[in-house]
Amino acid sequence: MRTFTVVCLTMGLFLQVGCASFPKMSKMTVHRKKPKPDPTASENYLTAKRLESQGKQEQARELYESMLEKDPKNADYMQRLGVVCIRLQRYAEADNYFARAHKRDPQNASLLVDMGYSYYLRG
Repeated sequence: MRTFTVVCLTMGLFLQVGCASFPKMSKMTVHRKKPKPDPTASENYLTAKRLESQGKQEQARELYESMLEKDPKNADYMQRLGVVCIRLQRYAEADNYFARAHKRDPQNASLLVDMGYSYYLRG
């Protein structure tokens, strides 16, 4: 029983004082609520993907651009715009979108594949 009391007191002191390897409670970050996803954005994204698969590249490009205006940091939209621009043979625009997307998400394997394919198409 005495050992249990010593352990409890030690733990209490540890929690009160803290430890160098653990941040104190007052310094811990507060979890912020994530913004709710925009349901129209996901609908528009699916619509744009459908337009791409139907060969309506220009319409898909316009829709992706309007989505990117509303969410200018979205690397997925940039990547899709790059792919659409490749299909429209607008390689300079594609490179621009790919570079911006790569800056935001450098570990994205599908983005790297799309960039490589773009270079392959141009020899």
